[in-house]
Amino acid sequence: MTKVEPRFRWTCSYMGRQEFEVIDETGIYRVETRYEASDYERGISSYDDQGWQREVVGAIGLLYRYHGRLDQPIPQSTVDAFNAWRLAEHEAFVKLLRDHPEKYGANAGDGIEPPMVVRGARYVVGTGWVVNEETATDHLRFL
Repeated sequence: MTKVEPRFRWTCSYMGRQEFEVIDETGIYRVETRYEASDYERGISSYDDQGWQREVVGAIGLLYRYHGRLDQPIPQSTVDAFNAWRLAEHEAFVKLLRDHPEKYGANAGDGIEPPMVVRGARYVVGTGWVVNEETATDHLRFL
């Protein structure tokens, strides 16, 4: 495999999830991360309580391949780069707001929470979510 610096592009957000396109040494693919599991979503779900906890709540804070490739792991280097990229995007956005108080207000950057650090995972039928063993992003702590 050729070494490719991971690149990311946000594609959509919906019902407590965000989807991104990834380009890395394993190819071009989509990933998803879940940041919440709402009462509304629970109300329209067909999962029983145990399935809801395992499949949906268990995915909060994980980064995993999407669209039929759930069982393929994401390289830890890509997960680390993803967390760093999202933090840099967040910091750039807050800086933009703070650099233009006349346009966005004096306190526009206050209270905007940085994205959660996610862990790479894959889904194995019959087992559930299998989280990457490495936790290289544990050193990333947001202000």
